[in-house]
Amino acid sequence: MNDLINTPKSQLGRNAIITNSWYHFGPRFFDTPLNEGAFWKGLAAAKYAGILLAPYTILEIRALNTVSVADFSPRNYLKRYLQLAPFPLAVAFAWGFTLSAAATIRNKDDVNNHWFASAAVGSTVATMKSNVALGTSAALFTAILGAFWQYQRHSETGLQGMTAHPQSSGIWGGPLLWQKMQFGDADVPTTRY
Repeated sequence: MNDLINTPKSQLGRNAIITNSWYHFGPRFFDTPLNEGAFWKGLAAAKYAGILLAPYTILEIRALNTVSVADFSPRNYLKRYLQLAPFPLAVAFAWGFTLSAAATIRNKDDVNNHWFASAAVGSTVATMKSNVALGTSAALFTAILGAFWQYQRHSETGLQGMTAHPQSSGIWGGPLLWQKMQFGDADVPTTRY
């Protein structure tokens, strides 16, 4: 915010090479507080899972050869995408909906909401895959990730700690690294104004 460039409001907080003007289509997770719009938060999580499923489908086709190279076409890609979609979309919807519903019912935004969401994920995985061990593993995995995400969101400096100002020598050396990098014959002025 220290220059005179007029940044469009749709680009605030983004620094991607390819602009994502499509981002506003469909529901978004952080448009409202966590305890509002549980159904829309579930749909937003499913939308994000659907977006991530597009490159995963290509990788799955190539790795497992579910569509042969000779038969590969956009139609067969879409067919395989639709075959893979129900499981991740259902899991993502269960996570987003339960996380927001728990925050709404409890009227709190804390890590306990993630325990309920991870139980919903585990139940969904166990039901859809008919495998209780896989569902338990998914519940534990999402509980750990959810706890990290919650503490990262609410701690003052995040999990990684404070970040150094980029003009004071970078993140690896600390604010006095400029003194070690004076290899030339020019001295740093000592006059203070």
